[in-house]
Amino acid sequence: MVRKKVASQIVAGTLRPGERDIVTLPPDLVSASDTGQVVAVREPKGWTIVFFENRGVVDHYMGWVYRSSGKLDSGWDPLGGGPAKITRIDAHWFHVVS
Repeated sequence: MVRKKVASQIVAGTLRPGERDIVTLPPDLVSASDTGQVVAVREPKGWTIVFFENRGVVDHYMGWVYRSSGKLDSGWDPLGGGPAKITRIDAHWFHVVS
């Protein structure tokens, strides 16, 4: 899975976030996010990485979230946009609609 490859490269430091925590993906990984970019935030307990499926207007989006801690506060957008529908997919992966 391309998203897992992107997450592992960010955690390892091979891909690094730039301004505003945005990682512009190289051509071989661009399919991981519909914008060709991900948001990667380093936090005290690890990484939060957001892969966009659909960017709406203002703060709304739908996408996949990788959390290295494996925890995501129920019902709240990891990017701080307010309430969200969150579904756990795997140990470190969530689907988010904000």
